[in-house]
Amino acid sequence: MNRGLKWGILFLLVLLLLCSALGAWFLSRPPVLMVMDPGFVQIYGEERIQTQARATSFKLLRRIIPVVLADTAGPDLYAIAIEAASGRPWAVFFLAAYDEAARYYQNLRPEIPVFLIGPGDPRRNTEALLHISPHRSLDLYRAGAAAAIFSEGEGILFFGIDLASPDEQAAFTQGLRSQGYSDDPLFTLASEEFSYREGVGAIVLAGGNARVLEAYPGVPVLLFSWANPSWTPGSVKIIFDDSPWGLLLDALSYRDHAQPLPHISSGLIILEERIEDPLVSQRLREALLEASDGGPF
Repeated sequence: MNRGLKWGILFLLVLLLLCSALGAWFLSRPPVLMVMDPGFVQIYGEERIQTQARATSFKLLRRIIPVVLADTAGPDLYAIAIEAASGRPWAVFFLAAYDEAARYYQNLRPEIPVFLIGPGDPRRNTEALLHISPHRSLDLYRAGAAAAIFSEGEGILFFGIDLASPDEQAAFTQGLRSQGYSDDPLFTLASEEFSYREGVGAIVLAGGNARVLEAYPGVPVLLFSWANPSWTPGSVKIIFDDSPWGLLLDALSYRDHAQPLPHISSGLIILEERIEDPLVSQRLREALLEASDGGPF
């Protein structure tokens, strides 16, 4: 056996040992658990969840393990399912709707940081139960900036499940103004009947109303949703993802911080393949990058 071949085999053996050691180290690290129900999995997409879990695991250098349980399960069953997934997780995430289950588990395992994701009162935080909610004003500022770019000076419609508060409307309008848009947008409830309007250049949809998409099939839409992007129509250009997966990485950066915790901006999915004009794409990247630093907030 010549010397070159020997060195090659030795290199491969060292590489194999190194990979095995890294793999064992990775698997030995306490994982992050994401508790969810089948309804969420259906909306978000199972394949998308697996992709997100792998990508986030790589960034954190620790496993992200989904724990799926029926939303009718009691708090004790949630605790049992979590213990079955890991006896010593690094952190556990719950949707805010499962506040009772989260607090039950936190009482059982007070040493484990537990995150509640979604609307709620951060003042109810404890040292180990941390409530994270989306930074709605910053999200709306970013949405306003993007809507102004897509609109090309035409009208902008905002549909929401609940009507944006005066402060939130002001944040959205600030985003519009940051891109030189001077008109006032129209705010309306997604559940209300609406009349078709001429001259609409962009729509922000923060609530389920498929009729809006049907009425304005060619108008760029900015969507606040957990839905799988591949299930949305081509008019949807940007998705604001305020699901646990969209907030996970930023939330974990506060794992060891004292409360109260800040609001966190939603994950941003820019569907580049649906934006035909490269100048629009460039303006969006610049505007949203600036807003990601906190904008005026």
